[in-house]
Amino acid sequence: MCVRGQLSNLERKNAEVIATRFREEPRTQQRFLESIKWDGPKLRGRCQESVATQYARSDAIGCVDESGTSKSGRHTAGVGRQYNENLGKVDNCVVAVHIGYLTPGFQVILDSTVYLPKEWASAPGGRKQAYILNDVQFRTKPEIALGQIDHILGNGIRVSAWTFDALYGRDGGFLTGLEERGQVFVGEIPGELPRMAAQAEDSADGVACTDTSTSAS
Repeated sequence: MCVRGQLSNLERKNAEVIATRFREEPRTQQRFLESIKWDGPKLRGRCQESVATQYARSDAIGCVDESGTSKSGRHTAGVGRQYNENLGKVDNCVVAVHIGYLTPGFQVILDSTVYLPKEWASAPGGRKQAYILNDVQFRTKPEIALGQIDHILGNGIRVSAWTFDALYGRDGGFLTGLEERGQVFVGEIPGELPRMAAQAEDSADGVACTDTSTSAS
């Protein structure tokens, strides 16, 4: 029921709405999400291993992206005023980082991780109320994505290249991490980044540098 609800055309997809849609008691769905223990990482690993063995292709593309889900309340784990890429503006929402895998005729989400803002990471009361585990700490979105890629590579998936937008393209740690892992990538790089790198290099050499040219995005 939970999976069918998430894949349905329902406008809102919380436990109560999904249960009502399929004529079930809301407490059944709520108990499944809150109380029943299941091994999420193991399930994720099995899914990734299936993709690696059944859908491997030399021209596969890995896509790093995020999405935002608007929320009206303040108690959902990770909710807050932050940029919602789905709407293109700041909104009260929950943001998740996703890794997609695409080949001709096949596409799948390999991993999804909710982004936990700093104010949530440092709020013991809110963490407990939202059932956030103690080992879940604040990580930037590029750090989350790099961790996801490690799991994916560890489960045997290979891609011809990774793609991502400027949020990840401006993060030096993320780009370096991909290079250290021997990964090819084609991503958006902010127009000011090459000039900033050149200025830093010139400054390190004791040369003052001022760029007044117009950048092409």
